Amino acid sequence: MMNKLAFAFTVGLYCAFIAPPPVAMAQEAGHASIAQGRVHAFFAALSGGDAVAFEAAAQANYSPALLARRDAAQRAEFFQRIYGDFGALQLRNATNEGENMRVEVTGASGTSGVFTFTFDGTPQQKIEAIRVEAGGH
Repeated sequence: MMNKLAFAFTVGLYCAFIAPPPVAMAQEAGHASIAQGRVHAFFAALSGGDAVAFEAAAQANYSPALLARRDAAQRAEFFQRIYGDFGALQLRNATNEGENMRVEVTGASGTSGVFTFTFDGTPQQKIEAIRVEAGGH
């Protein structure tokens, strides 16, 4: 009986040091869902065709550093260019690649592309950078 108890205690200690703690796993999942929510808000605003709604989404979901890199007029220009090229967007696939989220899309215009989002690493997981690659029809 004592050997079974000692074995169980040893295995429990071993697993405690090897496996990430449940809190860390929950925090990681929480960060992913926060990031996914920000990406969803970005695409919802972009697909809506309204530059004012897009700016509101940018203010709510971009990091201070990303907001500082472009003023509101430049963000409106970005919105017009992307919406003009793609139209309303349909998300096809999203994958996490380290600190980035890669989202494959198809626009109402038939244009496909990939949006890659980088997040700021804070608990708020604000969008730090966006890279857009248009892939054609």
